[in-house]
Amino acid sequence: MHFATLPDGREVAGQDSPPGIAPIIDHDIALLDALAGLLERLWSDGKRLKPRRWSPKFAKHLHDELDLMREAANCSQLLAQLHAFAAAAGARSVLGLVRRP
Repeated sequence: MHFATLPDGREVAGQDSPPGIAPIIDHDIALLDALAGLLERLWSDGKRLKPRRWSPKFAKHLHDELDLMREAANCSQLLAQLHAFAAAAGARSVLGLVRRP
């Protein structure tokens, strides 16, 4: 999380992802899936608990977190739902400043 002041004086908080992080995360997710497959085959409770069914869910949520456009849209939606509180706190989303890497 990074904090800054816009030219018009508004204070904002921003989030950034490290360059090239997506392939690294994809590799880690593949390792997680392989480990889950081993657990299913080698662990006595593996067939019952089915750890491989969680890998795609984890991957989806992780990729959703890395999508900063989606994060900014979710922030705007949350602020719209909490409008009275947000207005009192002076918080708002600056969606126009969000861009894809």
